[in-house]
Amino acid sequence: MRVHILGISGNGMRGIAEILKQQGHTVSGTDTGNSISKSEMRDLGFVIFDAHSPQNVKNVNLVIYSSAIANDNTEILEAHRLFIPVWSRMKAVNWLFSNKRNKIGVIGSVGKTSTVSIIESILEAKGNNSVYIGAKSPKLDKFGKYGTSDIAIIECCEYRNAFYEMILDTVVLTDITENHEDFFGSGIRNTIKSIRNFLYICKATKIYLPNKLEKYFYDFEITTYGESYDSQLRLDYYDTQKLEVSLLGRKEIFKLNKPIPKQYILKCLPAFQIALENGVRIEEINTGIQGIKLPSRRLEKKNNFKFLTSYDDNARNVEQIENTIEALLEIHRDRKIFIFLNIWGKKNKRNIEKMIYLFNKYGMVTFILDELGDAAIGKGGVEDEGIIDKISHHPNLKFRNVDMYHKNYFIEKLGYSFTDNNTIFVTCGYDRNVERFNRVHHILETLYLEGFKNDEYTKNN
Repeated sequence: MRVHILGISGNGMRGIAEILKQQGHTVSGTDTGNSISKSEMRDLGFVIFDAHSPQNVKNVNLVIYSSAIANDNTEILEAHRLFIPVWSRMKAVNWLFSNKRNKIGVIGSVGKTSTVSIIESILEAKGNNSVYIGAKSPKLDKFGKYGTSDIAIIECCEYRNAFYEMILDTVVLTDITENHEDFFGSGIRNTIKSIRNFLYICKATKIYLPNKLEKYFYDFEITTYGESYDSQLRLDYYDTQKLEVSLLGRKEIFKLNKPIPKQYILKCLPAFQIALENGVRIEEINTGIQGIKLPSRRLEKKNNFKFLTSYDDNARNVEQIENTIEALLEIHRDRKIFIFLNIWGKKNKRNIEKMIYLFNKYGMVTFILDELGDAAIGKGGVEDEGIIDKISHHPNLKFRNVDMYHKNYFIEKLGYSFTDNNTIFVTCGYDRNVERFNRVHHILETLYLEGFKNDEYTKNN
C-alpha cells in the first residue's frame, strides 16, 4: 500500500512512518520545516516533499495527517476529491496495532513519553513488543516498532481529543495538569472531562492512575498508584540501590543500579503490575529496571566536569520544571543549581503567574530567564506588562534578559558562579530550542577547558 503522511518528520508522525515501512508499505510525506529528523528520514529512504501540493497525493492509497495540519490543506482537499481515505494520526495508530491482544495506552498531560519508555523496558522479557512513542526510543533508536509479541505500548495524545480514535486493553494515566489551553481552556476541568469520555470510548478493562486523581474517576474500575498509604500500588521506600513496593498487598523489593528520580520511580509502579500480570518474573523485572533508558532531553547529561555538571531537559511548563528541580535536588544534594528557562508561549499568562510560585518555593535555585520583558512581548509572548514587571523584579530571579548564546556574556555575567566546585546548570524548554541550548552547553565546555581564565574573565572579576 502507498501511504502519504502530512507532517511526516514530526515526533508523532515519524513513528507511524517507521512502522509502515517496517511492514512493507511504500511511505512518502510532506513536511515544510527543516529539521534533523527530516534529514535522517531522507537518509533512511523516505520520499519527503518540502511543499504541499495536490500532486503529492495523486498515486497513494491512504493519507495520514498530524494535528498541526488544517482541514483545508491542499493535499487533504485533493485526497477527498479523489476519494482517498484521510486518517488522523491516532486513527492510523489504532489501525496499525488493531491485531494486538494487549494494547497498553499511556495518556496524560505530562510524562507520557518517559512512561512508555519505562513500560517498554520492564516488559522487555515478554519478547519483541510493539512500541509507538512521541520521541526516539533510546532502546530502539526509533520512534516506532511493530513487534511479533501480542503486546503494544502506545503513547496516546489527548490534544483535540485525538485519543478518542483508540481502542485499548489497558490504560496508564500519568497526571493531569493545565496543558493545551488553546483547546482545553484554563484549569483542568475540561481535560478531566475529555479523559473520562476517552475511558468510556477506549473500552479498556484495566485502568491505572495516580492516587491523587482517584476522586475524578471514582465511578470507574481503577487501580491507583503513588506514595500514600491507600494507594493500591504503593512506593514504600527507595534509595540509590533498591526500592520497596506494595503491589495490591504483595511486598516486593527491586534493585537499582543507578539513581532514578522519584517522578520516574512512581511511573514504574503500574509497569511492575502490568509485567507481573503478563507473566514476567521478578528477576526479569529487575533486569528491565536496570535497563531503563529515558528518551532524549529527560535530564540528559551534557557535561560532567570536576566543578560543573550540565543537563538539558524538555520541561516547558511550571509543573514539569518543578519535577525537574525536585529530581535534581534528589540526585545532587548540596550543590548550587542554575536553571535556564526558555518557555515563552503565545499570550501564556498562566505560565508567567505560576513562575512566581516557583521562584518563591525554590529560593536555593538560581533562575535565568531568556528574552524577558519587551523581548518577550516582541516575540509573541506575554502581553501583560504588569505581570512581566512583577516577575522580572522578583528577588529570586538572579539574571534576566540574558543573551546566553555568546561566550563573553557568559563569562561576564556568570563565570564567577562556576568556580566553587559545586555547580549544576540545566537548560529547560521546547524541543525547537535544542540547537540554541546545545550552543550554551558547548560554551560551558569551552569555558571549563579554558579554566574560566582569560582577559575578559579577569577584568570582570
